[in-house]
Amino acid sequence: MLKKEFLKRSWWVFIVIALIAISYITRDFTLKAEAAQQKVLNLLLWEGYDDREALKPFIKKYNVKINATYISSDSEVFAKLMAAPGIYDIITGGCMAIQTLVDADLLEPIDPKAISNWEKIYPGFRDGYWLKYFGEGKVTGVPFDWGGVPITYNADKVKPKPDSWAVLFDSRYKGKVGLTDDFQAPIFAIAKYLESKIGPYKDILSLTHEQLAEVMKVMRKLKPQVRALPITQGDFISMIESEDIWVGEAGGDVALRAQQDGYLNIHQVVPKEGTMGWCDSLCIPKGSPHRETALAYIDHMISAESQVLFVAHTGYMNVNTDATKLLKSRGIKTSYDPEDVEFVSRVLTFPKPFPTEEGGPYATRADWIKAWEEWKTW
Repeated sequence: MLKKEFLKRSWWVFIVIALIAISYITRDFTLKAEAAQQKVLNLLLWEGYDDREALKPFIKKYNVKINATYISSDSEVFAKLMAAPGIYDIITGGCMAIQTLVDADLLEPIDPKAISNWEKIYPGFRDGYWLKYFGEGKVTGVPFDWGGVPITYNADKVKPKPDSWAVLFDSRYKGKVGLTDDFQAPIFAIAKYLESKIGPYKDILSLTHEQLAEVMKVMRKLKPQVRALPITQGDFISMIESEDIWVGEAGGDVALRAQQDGYLNIHQVVPKEGTMGWCDSLCIPKGSPHRETALAYIDHMISAESQVLFVAHTGYMNVNTDATKLLKSRGIKTSYDPEDVEFVSRVLTFPKPFPTEEGGPYATRADWIKAWEEWKTW
């Protein structure tokens, strides 16, 4: 009797429980349906290029999961695309590496009209030689960021302020010089230092075999000065902050990032001989599974707000003109001023790709790598 009375009076409890159960089941089905619809964009790029804060609005709008694979060199992009075609949606292509990707038929052409922020990119980067391999009306990629490889130094230890690559040879800094473990940038720096003596160069990466030999001869004189060959920018930052290194050749974001860590005595300067400039573009590889979403990703990441967040977090330089205005209005310090066109065009050299003719008059990429590896073991 009591049981029947309880059931009679508690019918509403069972209804509530049933409704809760139905809501959980419905939510479960909804989540599974959303997961099934969610796209996964596979990225192949440098660490930090997938700035998570900048990507939040994009992920929410397109219900996209970002799966990033980080690279340690431009050549790694080529190797991974050759080994796993049709996997990646977006890759980064360095200005000197894109031609190799195009020649191997690994890139899809992009119509600039599909990028709403295209006209906001500085003309100097929109007109980059590395974008034009597909001919009129198509580009190989969309410029994303850029920078240089200047002298980075500890102002408490290196005096006066250096203005030339000659500082690397100064006997006062023996055992305190750092060079990035990248065959290209250190050899490039010494080639710029020697240009007035062994030039003129057809292009800074088109050295004759004799010119490369002269550069490496001087590089041997530099060897006793060198304390370390940091592999990553983070390694270089750690070593210059700990004073293991006082001066060296490193990416333009190193000083900015060290200052953000509180090391206000770390600075950078572009030497009077000039230095190597670089520009990375976002490209779509052949067989991208989500081409339209990839285009939307690129457009979003070169928007003014995304570029501001990216620059603030990494220290690399923006390509969007409106981003420059926002950075200045918010007091965010940058390594260079992209509106100083004279400086960018005169002091930063954006080299063309290496010569490819084996046995020709000019040293190839393989010749540079061989020279670098021999120097490391010398």
